[in-house]
Amino acid sequence: MNPLSYGLVGCLLTLGVVHAESSRPNILLITSEDNGPELGCYGDPYAKTPHLDALAREGIRFDRAFVTQAGCSQSRASILTGLYPHQNGQIGLATWKFRMYRADTPNMVRSLKDVGYRTGIIGKLHVNPASAFPFDSKAFPSANFARKNLAGYAEQASRFFHASDQPFFLMINYPDAHRPFLRQVNSLPAQPLTGNDVEPLSYFGVDHPELRKQTADYYNCLTRLDALIGDLLTGLRASGKAGNTLIIYLGDHGADMLRGKRTSYEGGVRVPMIVSWPGKLAAGEVRRELVSTVDLLPTVLEAAQIQPLSELPGVSLLSLLREAQPSWRQHLFTEYHLHSAHNFYPQRTVRDDRYKLIQNLMPGKVNPGYAYTMKRFFPDLMDSISQAAEGVRAAYERMRRPPEFELYDLRRDPHEFRDLAQEDDHQVILQKLQRELARWRRETADPLLDPYKLKRLKAEIDASFVDGVPQKGKLELNYPDYFFESAPTAELSGNAQAGRHNVLFIAVDDLRPTLGCYGDPIAVTPNIDSLAARGTLFARAYCQQAVCSPSRLSLMTGRRPDTIRVWDLKTHFRATLPDLITLPQLFRENGYHTRSIGKIYHGSGAPSKDMPSWSEEAVYDYVRDPQLRYSAPENLTGRGLKRGSMEAIEVSDRDSYVEWREWKSGRVEARELYDHRADPQEMRNIASLAGQSEVLQQLAMTLHHGWQAALPGETLP
Repeated sequence: MNPLSYGLVGCLLTLGVVHAESSRPNILLITSEDNGPELGCYGDPYAKTPHLDALAREGIRFDRAFVTQAGCSQSRASILTGLYPHQNGQIGLATWKFRMYRADTPNMVRSLKDVGYRTGIIGKLHVNPASAFPFDSKAFPSANFARKNLAGYAEQASRFFHASDQPFFLMINYPDAHRPFLRQVNSLPAQPLTGNDVEPLSYFGVDHPELRKQTADYYNCLTRLDALIGDLLTGLRASGKAGNTLIIYLGDHGADMLRGKRTSYEGGVRVPMIVSWPGKLAAGEVRRELVSTVDLLPTVLEAAQIQPLSELPGVSLLSLLREAQPSWRQHLFTEYHLHSAHNFYPQRTVRDDRYKLIQNLMPGKVNPGYAYTMKRFFPDLMDSISQAAEGVRAAYERMRRPPEFELYDLRRDPHEFRDLAQEDDHQVILQKLQRELARWRRETADPLLDPYKLKRLKAEIDASFVDGVPQKGKLELNYPDYFFESAPTAELSGNAQAGRHNVLFIAVDDLRPTLGCYGDPIAVTPNIDSLAARGTLFARAYCQQAVCSPSRLSLMTGRRPDTIRVWDLKTHFRATLPDLITLPQLFRENGYHTRSIGKIYHGSGAPSKDMPSWSEEAVYDYVRDPQLRYSAPENLTGRGLKRGSMEAIEVSDRDSYVEWREWKSGRVEARELYDHRADPQEMRNIASLAGQSEVLQQLAMTLHHGWQAALPGETLP
């Protein structure tokens, strides 16, 4: 090929790039701080937001849009990377040293720059490390909560719009409606609302004059935000580029109010989202599908004609909007870790069209975020809560000390006041959502499936506290280094190796070896007999104690009831030895997926729900028939259907187990000795017979040594 040919090829390639750039839309991404869908276009009765309302009429309003986590840095990192916080690493505030795992994480800015976009940001980024997002131009990089020079945002944007004919991506981040709720700045709004003009947001559940005043100023922030966005869009139209610009507006999470920001409730994770693209998308449409901010990166990449990134959890909204009957997600997921070091309380959430499930990963412990939030309002707030309706009071107490699972019917209870997780007629949907949540956590490689990593992260955060207050200077975070490493384990086998076997453990309640394979003449057990024929049958196998809970817990921990201090049916072993490693936990920490179906553990209500042991939630671990439940009143008094069972947990020994022994011998012997060869049914106590003292002494000494090993310092009665 001669030099002229080279020149011609180079010219054609250049023309191709210019054509691709000219056919790509400009992208304007607008985010506001700390506001839910309290806008006029969402039907709010107090909001004065004419510019955003007009944008909704020109584009598409998403009625059920959600962020991944109700925190500034966490939400913004998800918008830009298309990943959940536990996937990208930005699980807390950037100003508190939390950061993404990798600086080279693929993201919106890099992807657009690579195909020729000019990129700019106005307002704060608030994600670590900032170097991961190589914007070409930046302005107003601080949070600007003082709201200085707000007019400068639109002015800087106008300069950016006019700077070049190259396609652009501009992200503009406004400080409203972040606290402090400033009533008026530079005469915006012109006619501020007062506490007499509004009522508190419905999901608060409480009312108070100070709360009304703060709510009014929250609305004033939104009116000011709307005016500033109006100035921005005026500048875009003046540039002549509005017709080829994809506009996306959303809030970064809900309001910094009661049961909003820093929670997993709807007030925290549901946000306004409006998308406009003249000539490409329908105008004035309202969509009710469940959409997430992880969908924004795939949307932008498709609009910009960029090859999609692999393994993103979101889906392009364009595929939803362009199809008459699109196939769309049926379940939506959010999460929470912490905001600053003040409020570490990890949660995972799934919802479908109607129901929502919140899983608290530290159930039963006081949520430090509760007090942190309650102290941010006014001194009389707790009195207002105490005077609220019973359901509202219960909701706040549940927020303070959550159970492991919370279940809400959002159709009947949109503000999440009534927890249905313990109600019998909601167990099917509870278990369905539990399975969906467990599946999502596995598929997205949630590091906190490993209790060791949760415990280690909490220890790092706790170490920053001095006199009950976290100190940023003392916070040392190493989770990016260990979240995706194998955790230290007990002595099983060390590194995961190929060729490991699956393990299926089957437990049966109250069964002696009365099976065909054990020679029983009546039992018809062909399947168990077949299993025995293929495997090994142990003719003399024993449990540690002939009561469900001690027996099962000994088996699953490898320790005697004396050691784990579980002798009855009410005590869960975590109550006595919370750090004990169980057999399934050991498997799990060495790379196995573990699950419990049925009653594996025993004690305290729903006993098998032991987070360290199982990769997903236990199911069917309690008796479904109300007449058979251990806690039924008639069973507790020994009169119900389980009156002959030790499992009627409040029935005294005299009414059940020991009574049978008294029937047998008339009294309880201090020592009993049986010759199993001559008397396999243990009907004749030979402890007092002549010639047995040596055997009796030998066995008593063995028992004594075993007791001392299990309980050092205590003596055998």
